[in-house]
Amino acid sequence: MLPPDRTIRHPATTKRRGRWLAICVSMLAAITVPVRTQSGSPGLTIEDAVAAALRDSPDVRLARGAVDLQRGIHVQAARPFDARPAVAVGTSRTVLSGSEDLTETAPSYSALGTRLQAGISKMFRSGLTLESDVATTRTAPALLEGPTVNQITATADLTIPLRQGKGGGLPQATERAARLELDASERDLRRAAAAAVLRATLAYWEYRAAYERSTIVQAAADRSRKSVEEVTILIAADERPRSDIDLMLANAATKRAAEIDAAGQIVHARTLVAEAIGADLESAAIGTPASGLPDPTLTGPLVLDQLVRDALAQHDDLAAARSRQERAQVLRSGTANQLTPRFDLVLHTGFTGHVSSANLAELLGAAFKNVRGPNLSIQFVFEPSAVNSAVRGAMIEADAVYEQAAVTSDAVVRTVRYDIADALAGVESSRAQLASVREAVIRSRRALETVQRNFELGTATVFDRILAEDAATNAELAVLSATLRYATALATLQFARGVLIDGQGSALTVDPARVVRARQEDGR
Repeated sequence: MLPPDRTIRHPATTKRRGRWLAICVSMLAAITVPVRTQSGSPGLTIEDAVAAALRDSPDVRLARGAVDLQRGIHVQAARPFDARPAVAVGTSRTVLSGSEDLTETAPSYSALGTRLQAGISKMFRSGLTLESDVATTRTAPALLEGPTVNQITATADLTIPLRQGKGGGLPQATERAARLELDASERDLRRAAAAAVLRATLAYWEYRAAYERSTIVQAAADRSRKSVEEVTILIAADERPRSDIDLMLANAATKRAAEIDAAGQIVHARTLVAEAIGADLESAAIGTPASGLPDPTLTGPLVLDQLVRDALAQHDDLAAARSRQERAQVLRSGTANQLTPRFDLVLHTGFTGHVSSANLAELLGAAFKNVRGPNLSIQFVFEPSAVNSAVRGAMIEADAVYEQAAVTSDAVVRTVRYDIADALAGVESSRAQLASVREAVIRSRRALETVQRNFELGTATVFDRILAEDAATNAELAVLSATLRYATALATLQFARGVLIDGQGSALTVDPARVVRARQEDGR
């Protein structure tokens, strides 16, 4: 009597089935996964990735351009305080009387007048305004006959604002506001650089994980193909029912599809890395990832409250928000100053020298002969404040901007706290998760070895073998997922703390070690 799981097979039928099984096995063995690496491309390290992001990221380059733009605005804001020199040269022809005594009649004559004038005006940031002018005038007969008049005049006016304009007024406030906005834009540059480094780091870890995921899936596919070969041999030897091959082939096909998908994820991850670091896939090859995922043991204990205090003392977002809040306050005060009456103290001084002579050499001596003397005057100038719609509107606008800046500063403080707490929780939970799934890997591999031995002895079914293989594969993928989650949370924590970037302006630097481990003293 035949066993219930065996059937009588015709020799020709058995031979055809054997050929069919051999064809299936050869097809599985011939299947290849798309190429995962670029031949000849050097390995890409995490150091390379973050350095390239800081150097070539479009976001960083745009932020640098914004800083340069704001620097130009700051330079323009100093225009009211520039010294303004002026020089004028003129000549004229005049018909004059031949005698200086108007009671006498004398024939008139033509005279040529030459005037040279030089002056300078300067507004100081204290609000003082200085205007100085020196002019020399020479009037001489056209034919060198008749009297010559030489005159030099020097004046200086100093205006001291007592109300409107005191302390520099709106021009000084505008310049200070431009300086504060420049400071904020430099902080924005650091923040953009940190964001670019974070983006490159996350993309790199995904790239690294894609390779490791492909390795795990490929190993699972290799096991499934090996299982098909073993089952084929056992069926041919009448040790297993032929129905087992269908399940094994289905399992192998599923693993093959996962293998192809994993290879596609590598291509996608490589594209994301190229985009994150500002590289062009057509002109710059992205090599295989040469740095492993971060080791959780490199990060020691971190205290949340201390992390938050350190971050609030140096965070670029908060510094930029506070600079803009101060800028709004400065503009608000400068605009309010424009609404006050103008009350100025004006000091005027000067002297005039005058001499009549036909001697050309006495032109320079004119200031010291026949001197009419220095003069001094003091004036108080009062100008009531006018109803100026432009100033009143600017005041309303300044109040609104200040309120918005204050709200933004408060929001940044809360955001920094929340982001650090959330990222730190992710770091701690992923580390705890890793400890658990690593134990699962060890035990699932042991279970797989046991099931394989039992399968060879005939005490385990195909289902048992497939389940054991899947359990081992899923445990390995869980370890990879937890490690990637830890790497992502770690980089996000360092970004939330504001410690990824050092330096200022064009001297920005990045420490790659800060994306693979975190320390309490980072960034201090």
